[in-house]
Amino acid sequence: MTLTGQTIRGYEIGNRVGSGGYGEVYLATQLSVDRDVAVKVILPQYASDPKFVADFETEAKLVAQLENKYIVPLIDYWQGDNGVFLVMRYVRGGSLKDMLEKQGALSLSHTLRLLEQVAEALAVAHEAGVVHRDLKPANILIDQRGNAYLTDFGIAKQIADNTDQVTSDTVRGTLAYMSPEQIFGQTVSQQTDIYALGVMLYEMLAGRHPFEGLPTTEMLYKHVNEALPDIQDVRDDLPLSINEVIQKATIKAPTDRYDSVPDMVTDLKATVSGVHVLALPAAITAKKKPTTAAERNRHAMLQNVRKFWIEGVLENSLHETVMIDLGMTDEAGKVDNPWDTLLRTPRGDETVTNEHIIDVFDRLNGKVLVLGDPGSGKTITLLTLARDLLLRAESDDHHPMPVVFNLSSWAERQLPLTEWLVEELNTKYQVPRRVGTKWVEDDDLLLLLDGLDEVALDSRDACVNAINLYRSEHGFVDVVVCSRIADYEALHGQLRLNGAIVIQPLTDVQITTYLDTLHGDTQPLRDLIKRDEQLQELAASPLMLSIMVLAYGGSHTGNIPDYDDVEKQREHLFSVYVRRAFERRTSKPLYTQQETLYYLHVLARTMRREGRSAFYIEDLQPHLLNEPLQRRYIIIVSVAFFSLATLLMGFTFGVNIPIISLNIARSGQAINLPVTILVLFASMTTVLYGSIHGVSNYRGARTLEINPIERVEWSFAEMLYNALQSIKVGLALGILYGVIMGGFFGTVFGQRMGIAMLISVSISSVVVYLVTGGFVTSAVETKVRPNQGIRWSFNHAIIFGIITPISYGSVLGIAHALAFDATFGISFGLALLIPLLLVSSLNGEPANPGSAVVGKHIVLRYLLERQGLVPRNIAAFLDHASSLIFLRKVGGGYIFIHRYLLEYFAGLEPDSKENA
Repeated sequence: MTLTGQTIRGYEIGNRVGSGGYGEVYLATQLSVDRDVAVKVILPQYASDPKFVADFETEAKLVAQLENKYIVPLIDYWQGDNGVFLVMRYVRGGSLKDMLEKQGALSLSHTLRLLEQVAEALAVAHEAGVVHRDLKPANILIDQRGNAYLTDFGIAKQIADNTDQVTSDTVRGTLAYMSPEQIFGQTVSQQTDIYALGVMLYEMLAGRHPFEGLPTTEMLYKHVNEALPDIQDVRDDLPLSINEVIQKATIKAPTDRYDSVPDMVTDLKATVSGVHVLALPAAITAKKKPTTAAERNRHAMLQNVRKFWIEGVLENSLHETVMIDLGMTDEAGKVDNPWDTLLRTPRGDETVTNEHIIDVFDRLNGKVLVLGDPGSGKTITLLTLARDLLLRAESDDHHPMPVVFNLSSWAERQLPLTEWLVEELNTKYQVPRRVGTKWVEDDDLLLLLDGLDEVALDSRDACVNAINLYRSEHGFVDVVVCSRIADYEALHGQLRLNGAIVIQPLTDVQITTYLDTLHGDTQPLRDLIKRDEQLQELAASPLMLSIMVLAYGGSHTGNIPDYDDVEKQREHLFSVYVRRAFERRTSKPLYTQQETLYYLHVLARTMRREGRSAFYIEDLQPHLLNEPLQRRYIIIVSVAFFSLATLLMGFTFGVNIPIISLNIARSGQAINLPVTILVLFASMTTVLYGSIHGVSNYRGARTLEINPIERVEWSFAEMLYNALQSIKVGLALGILYGVIMGGFFGTVFGQRMGIAMLISVSISSVVVYLVTGGFVTSAVETKVRPNQGIRWSFNHAIIFGIITPISYGSVLGIAHALAFDATFGISFGLALLIPLLLVSSLNGEPANPGSAVVGKHIVLRYLLERQGLVPRNIAAFLDHASSLIFLRKVGGGYIFIHRYLLEYFAGLEPDSKENA
């Protein structure tokens, strides 16, 4: 009997989410605090056994006394008419068993993290004298952030599935993870759990159980008599000593195993010290290709973040540029995040730590503020965290997707954060709005918010309030925010997060250590830093120190002026950096130094004014034009794209009337000549109407922006879903156009022609709307090329530019072929097809918006070049600037290597390309 829908002792029972041999598990709501919980119900036939209930109650009390953040807590317990009830915390995300079945082998870093959490929970239990006795992946629950929680202490052995149980009263546990002493019914100890943990370690790294597929008797024989297989046989990428840990944990004699779980974890961590544990070996971690639309969208989103932020920014940091550009090398591990961090808690506690950011993130439960001075490494810290979180998300489909957002654009419209996130996903990551909305509503995102200090000054407090409001409504979502420390401390309000890390300036020792790793002539720079206080202050920033190496490396200190002001010293540093960049060029550049500086100034000024962190060519908009050119743009767009449809449709009538007249005459039928002339005159006046129509839309064109068309795909299911609406719209418009055209043609050529035109136009309209109703913008795409949004719009224009005329031309041609004869039908269909192709390919509103985007973009690019704001080949120029290490090419966009350099170029103020 199901309990769904009942309310028992303040718990509203929902759907059943699991079952076993002795009971069932329900998702329920604890009404007093409005939270989800898991309710385990022991079936009445077992609950009526006094000994069973006594044992169960003892174990429940024991579990309630175990307190650890990685142990699923027992909230409530009682006995009732419907059985024995236990209420536990509801952990979303499934179990480790589910993860392994879906993902296969886990990365070494992911395995180590989960095992540490399980081990911490086990250690607490062992200290309390509790032996789990049924440790297995099904009893490790995973939350939405990928943390592991141990459950079913002393209970799983009684409510586990019958297929996993040994019927003997003295043997309890799950056969696949059972130690030899359990199999023989001997005394169990904490070494019993260590044995199962060793088997789990093998399974997590191999993606399968060590004795997978064996019959039960053979598996038990191997547990008692044979060592586990060598993990190196399936994972040759792992350190050799990993196998030693597994073998020691699963040795047959309990006394020969590890003395405690912490000892095992210590050995395991020692084996991976010095190993880049974040690496994911392709041969092992290759997952099944995403098949569903949701899986493809998630995969594309993770790839977007990786390609843009990790490969484009983090892995091309200025530190790496120093090494490559100057032919220098560094010693492994010496300068990976060389700065220290100060950990602050809301209570005011402060401790200096050099922990990895992922560890701090976990300690603060995913709600972290990252503070630091300009150039201190805030963004690099954030992206290092993003890299580690991406690995978790790629290994675990239940882990939220880490996505980097720059808060600078929030101030433009000051939307609620949920709406702003959807807009940013759409404009920055090409996520269709309906997909982004679902992700935000379902808390599928892990927010990495950079640049709070880049929000307009008068909007920062409002931005903090928006983030806090979002946090109050989406409390389980992890949020990391970056800001310059001075700007954050000047705010009136504070972010509601669990703690902050403050990146400390580099010390003299750290600066020296960094310079020691560079195998080049850095002595002049060392001498200058020692004697110049302003440069000492600048060198405390990792960014500025890297720029110093590029700008001043190899120079004589006498050639570098001393300034009393840090700002002037920094300005000189950037000017030298820019000059050295041009001097390093060996081939003839596409653009002169003056042209490069001028166009970079325009770009930096525009990005600063609009609060953009990245530039995409398709983001160019008409408001960048001066007033005279804006008027010219509006006139061209109004006439070309608003009047073209009516103009060409007039041409269509003008072409078709003579053709049809000839066919009618050939058939020997009479033609009403005066009416024919009248219709021809009407078709020609359509041209004039089109021009008037364009001029009338001049005023409306002032507000038009260029919005690239999202990538679309055709779905038969989507067509069926929209079929009713498509038929309604197509039939309504078809009848409207059919009556008009049928009236014309019926008057000229007779009733038969009029009826044929009415029916065929109606049918063809329905066909067109049915076909186009199957297109859906549900796919998330990865931008990898400049101007890709316009390219997508062009493809969109071609697709719809072919579908519409072919549908109309073929249906109308077939109808008239059936009504009259084949020659007439073919000539009529072709006569319609050619002008309709022109209409659909060139007109943008509303038949084919893709072509309008392309046309508007071409017009805008031409006028921007006339105004001197962009070069003719923008992509080539941006690549040129990237080769000079002023910009970074990330995906289909470009970013300045740092905000400081953007500010430098924005402040150059050259009058023209020649005077830059």
